[in-house]
Amino acid sequence: MDIEKIKKDLLDYLSPDEYYINNYDNHLCITIIKDSFINLSILERQQEVYKPLVKYIKNNIIHSVSITTYTKNEWKNYNNKKNN
Repeated sequence: MDIEKIKKDLLDYLSPDEYYINNYDNHLCITIIKDSFINLSILERQQEVYKPLVKYIKNNIIHSVSITTYTKNEWKNYNNKKNN
C-alpha cells in the first residue's frame, strides 16, 4: 500500500487542522481534526473522510479503515480528559 499517496489524497481533499494516519497491515487508522466538522453528525464526518478513500477500498488496496473525527475543541477536550 502506498501510504504516502493515500495520505496526500486525504490531505488534499480534507485540508485538516491536524491528522494522524497509521497503517497496520493494510488497515488504516485515521484521526482527523478539523473545525469544518462542527454541526456535522458522526456519520457525515465519516462520509467526508471516506470520499477520497473509495478508490483504494474498491481496488482492495485498503482492506479496512478506522476513522475518528474531532473538531479542534473536541480534540482539546479529549486530550485533557486523557491526560487527567
